Amino acid sequence: MRYRARPFRISFPAILHPAGGALPTEMSADAETEMPVTLAINGISTPTTSVDLAKNEADALLWRCREFVAAGRAEAILELLDINPEFIKHAWVRETYIRLAEEGRLRRAPGRPIGRDKVIP
Repeated sequence: MRYRARPFRISFPAILHPAGGALPTEMSADAETEMPVTLAINGISTPTTSVDLAKNEADALLWRCREFVAAGRAEAILELLDINPEFIKHAWVRETYIRLAEEGRLRRAPGRPIGRDKVIP
């Protein structure tokens, strides 16, 4: 018997925990506080998440996309794929994308694609 491996990646933002006293916590209104040149870190943590939460968010995105496409906004399928191209594996997304492409209705809305204007500090 053979198993097919399906790679996946989950990434979480890191929350830094500065060492005690590394950052000033109180500032007076007239005093200027300088930030340290180096910052001592005690550790990091990640926000709590679950597979169920991720599934619920994906289902909500699919539901919203279905509503927009049903209302005549065909570019919603492109916006969904901009958010995560893996949605093309979903049967409804794949069939709708092919149908809209054959009908010539796949046109991008004016402006930047969703997610392309994010600035990561």
